[in-house]
Amino acid sequence: MKRIWVVLVAFMVCGCAAVVDAPRNIIGFSMRDIEDVRGQSIYQSYNCELDKCFSAAIYIAEDKKLQVFMKDERRFVLVLMGVPGVVDTTEVGLFFSAIDKGVRVEVASRSSQARRIVARMIFGEMDNRFTKI
Repeated sequence: MKRIWVVLVAFMVCGCAAVVDAPRNIIGFSMRDIEDVRGQSIYQSYNCELDKCFSAAIYIAEDKKLQVFMKDERRFVLVLMGVPGVVDTTEVGLFFSAIDKGVRVEVASRSSQARRIVARMIFGEMDNRFTKI
């Protein structure tokens, strides 16, 4: 019995990211897929508050008939699906980061086409609401 606990604790300590991500992998979604391609993201910076940019992006996505698949208000991350012109289960991540004079919004996806389409949709509307920096 003691060995089982030792193995279980070792597994949790050594592989906690895998354990936390396991339920998402089972249902077919993992943030790791989008985070892995974040270096290839299309980004724009705006003069706005983090929560206002985040809320505006949610409104724009819903207005454009994109599915808000996941919304993390603590980390300011959105995952969108239902992008026109690509497979409707293609995931596109929006990452919001506070910078010196505003917010940097990054659009990331394994699909370059989905990334471009969503960037055009979101940034096109954000440009009308906030000043670019």
